[in-house]
Amino acid sequence: MLNRKFTTFNSRTNHSRDVVKHLRKKLTKLKNMNEIKPKFKIGDNVELKSGGPEMTISKLHMNLNISTSKFDNFTGNVDCQWFLDGKRQEELFHQDTLDIID
Repeated sequence: MLNRKFTTFNSRTNHSRDVVKHLRKKLTKLKNMNEIKPKFKIGDNVELKSGGPEMTISKLHMNLNISTSKFDNFTGNVDCQWFLDGKRQEELFHQDTLDIID
């Protein structure tokens, strides 16, 4: 009788572990689906798809993960710099509004 109770408890524990493992995989998959991949790297020359001056990517914006205190997920936004009349300009753009210049 004691052995049977232990087997039941043990199988429930294994089932719980399997459920937790399955849920962790699903959560990781969901996080990866929402993750935006950078199209550019710092130093790339770009221009707006609608036209404009040649600009240089100067910063990739990342989200701060509060639990790890690290920057991990790219937001899709980049800072670009360019010169106009000898003065440095800087602005934030979403990467989907930019094209790379070869």
